[in-house]
Amino acid sequence: MSLTTEQCKSLLEKIKKEMERRKSETNLDYWRNDPHTYVQYKPKNCGDDWGTGKFHYEFLIRTNFIKVCFHCEDKVDPFEREQFGSLIKKDNLLKPISGPWQGIPYCSVDYGVVNYDYGNLEKTAKDAVQKMIEFEKKYGDKILGFIKESKNPSKVETVPSVNKENKMPESENPYVKLLRNNHNIILHGAPGTGKTYLAKEIAEAMGCSDDEIGFVQFHQSYDYTDFVEGLRPKNQDNGQIAFERKDGVFKAFCKKALESLNAGIENKKDYVFIIDEINRGEMSKIFGELFFSIDPGYRGKDGKIQTQYQNLISESDAFADGFYVPKNVYIIGTMNDIDRSVESMDFAMRRRFAFKEVKASDRVDMLNKLGEKKDEAITRMNALNASIEKIPSLSRAYHIGPAYFLKLNNYKDNGDFEQLWANHIEGLLREYLRGMENIDEKIEGLKRAYDTGIATESSESQE
Repeated sequence: MSLTTEQCKSLLEKIKKEMERRKSETNLDYWRNDPHTYVQYKPKNCGDDWGTGKFHYEFLIRTNFIKVCFHCEDKVDPFEREQFGSLIKKDNLLKPISGPWQGIPYCSVDYGVVNYDYGNLEKTAKDAVQKMIEFEKKYGDKILGFIKESKNPSKVETVPSVNKENKMPESENPYVKLLRNNHNIILHGAPGTGKTYLAKEIAEAMGCSDDEIGFVQFHQSYDYTDFVEGLRPKNQDNGQIAFERKDGVFKAFCKKALESLNAGIENKKDYVFIIDEINRGEMSKIFGELFFSIDPGYRGKDGKIQTQYQNLISESDAFADGFYVPKNVYIIGTMNDIDRSVESMDFAMRRRFAFKEVKASDRVDMLNKLGEKKDEAITRMNALNASIEKIPSLSRAYHIGPAYFLKLNNYKDNGDFEQLWANHIEGLLREYLRGMENIDEKIEGLKRAYDTGIATESSESQE
């Protein structure tokens, strides 16, 4: 696919005309009711006219930037959307999003933002078109080839199996691949990015049922006796209280996994243990000598250790000769980047885990539950997060995740985005800004971005 000279000129004129209109627009109602506008271009041989076509490009034009978008619409079944997503998401610069737009299924990719230069509209328009040309050069032939293949009915027969919710096949799930390759991963990121929910999704994607998924949340009072094993009080028949050794939650979980492993290859199952807020616990106090046995290189009997209460374990116990973590046990930890306790996390523990950041922009699918409010929520969230990053000493670790916007459903009677801001978001932002100068001015700038869906200028955020 390639643009002809005439097509380029036509697109440039359309974009420049729209930029001029926005530059001269002073009506406040316009900004409230029409926060952005589009210029569209559809390559040849890519479907019917726009609205029922296979795909087209859109230049989303706002006050301070132009975003270049790719939309694959209509006639695109769920499998095709997955395939387009898999094709495009291999480039870290591109962010595929699947969902309904005015009732039409589509695969959307936002792949270029051009800074708005009112002093040189010609250059800004050319830069925007150049972004699209670069995209076409890189992906155009692949997209056309896939469209051609997707028209073949037999294509459906080769579709990899997916789970009942039509999620990505395990073989293509990057989180599952990361966990299988490392055995231990930690999902970290900003608050509200759905890390705990994602951990459960990963376990389910690996075929784990509820019985094969363990869960615990660490805190300051949690210790070795809760996690591995310890002495617990027990009432005796004579009314006296004695103490007996009891397995902790992780050791008991490993016994279940070991039973599956010993049952034979045909009955072997994967077991996933989720540790929520892993950084909030005191690592050495909780894991003790397990630092060695959870190491991916020492899974199985090679990592056998003598626990603190080994002398009290009966000969019939599965770990009578020593404890080890079975090879079919996988561990997922979650933590928020901005928690102060992150800084004190044991380096020995860090070495035994692969770390994967979960960004707010990675989890927008969570907002599907909002229905018609989804698109507005995404726009507001992205603008707010972009403005947060412009404040000195803040970063994407301080983003507001999609889980906060799901709270919109708490206000079904008369709830709106204003209540969400007042009851859930503003207080968190003020906590972020504690100790800084001009907090009220910074909050005003963030509120403006939240209301308009347009990121504030750095000067507005930093004054």
